[in-house]
Parts: sequence; C-alpha cells; structure tokens
Amino acid sequence: MPDSVVDTNVWANVDKNPDNLTATELKCVQRCFDWLRAFVDSTDHLVLDDMQRILREYRRNMPKDGVGFSWLRRLETAPREKRLIELAIEWDDTENCAKVPASLAPLKNDRTFVAVALKHEPRPPIVASTDTDWTKAKKDLDALKIVVEELCPDYIQEKLEGQKPPKP
Repeated sequence: MPDSVVDTNVWANVDKNPDNLTATELKCVQRCFDWLRAFVDSTDHLVLDDMQRILREYRRNMPKDGVGFSWLRRLETAPREKRLIELAIEWDDTENCAKVPASLAPLKNDRTFVAVALKHEPRPPIVASTDTDWTKAKKDLDALKIVVEELCPDYIQEKLEGQKPPKP
C-alpha cells in the first residue's frame, strides 16, 4: 500500500448506518472499512495539505464517536512525520480552492486532493469511493499521471447510469 491521498467519502462511508443501504452500498461501506483499516495498520503516509483543509473536511463529515474518526485520530497522534505528509500547495483566493491545472477545474470540491497528489513525488494514488467526478475526469487525471483507486466501482457505475441500486 503506497502513500495515499484519501477522499473524504472513504472516511465518511465507514460509519454509515447499514439499516437502509442497498447491497451495492453495503459492499462499498465494507470496502472502505477494509481499505482504511489496512491503511491505518500500515506504515504508509496519508498525504494532506499543510493548511489542514483536508483534515477539517474529514472531521466535518464523520461522526465524532465513529470508527473513522478514531482511526484518523490514531494517524494524527502518531509522530506526524511517521504517518502524515503535509504539503504546501497554492490556493486560488478568488474561488477559495486549491490551484490545479485548468482541465481539472470542474473538480472544485476535490481540488485540494488533486493539488497534494501533484505536489508529492512519486505521485500517490487518490483513493475514492462514491464520487462520480473522479470517473468523469479520468482522461484529464490520466494525462497528469494521477491514478484514482475507486473502492466502489459498482456503486459509481450505478450512479452514473442513474440507477437506484436494489435493497438487499
């Protein structure tokens, strides 16, 4: 498992209530849980911005008493240099977003993930789960040698096709 940039949706999914989820959604939650557990137990680094905008976004989107939050705290409370890589990136003050190549401007909410991936060498994967924007931007991401590891391809496909997955 390499150093990774992790989309917020991966962290948020681990604590979803399974009661009203479809089979596809349940599979996605399990994949996010398994991936994060393995990542937290590894010695690899979580790649972030030095302004802590990604960390703040994680915290806003996770229950404070959840597994995801406790795993994040575990990474943060280890000696920072052992688990976190915090990179200085440029910001577009007009749009209050990280600066990225124009071809990736449509990824407004995910620009910080792209910017830190571009800043880190070797280029780390961006790990995502339920956001179709990564799939839609695949050609432009490929051109910049950014790999997006989709944990929930079935969920993404159903979402792109406009299907509501059946209940289990």
